Amino acid sequence: MSVSVIVTCHNEDAYIEQCINSIIAQTEYKNINEIIVVNDGSKDNSSKILDKLKQNSVKLNIITTNGIGVSAARNMGIKKVTSDFIAFLDGDDYWKNDKLEKQ
Repeated sequence: MSVSVIVTCHNEDAYIEQCINSIIAQTEYKNINEIIVVNDGSKDNSSKILDKLKQNSVKLNIITTNGIGVSAARNMGIKKVTSDFIAFLDGDDYWKNDKLEKQ
C-alpha cells in the first residue's frame, strides 16, 4: 500500500510547517510515497517555509500555481499522484500521529 498526500496551500505561512510535520510524524510514514503541496498563489512566506521543509524531506514535492482556487489546486495535485491511495489535507490543518494508521 502506498499513499500520496495532497496539501493545498494559499497564504498559510502560520500553519504550513505544522501541517507538513504532522504528515512526516505519521506512524505509517513508511507507506507515504509522496507529499504533494500545491502552493496556490501564496503572497506570504509559505514558499520560503516550503523550500526549507523540502530540504529535509525527499518525499515533498511542491507545485506552484498563480491562484487557481482550492478545487483546481487539489485536482492539479491529483494529476501528479503515483500511489495507490490519496489523502487530502489543507495547509491550515494537521493530523494526529496515527491518522493514516487508523484510516
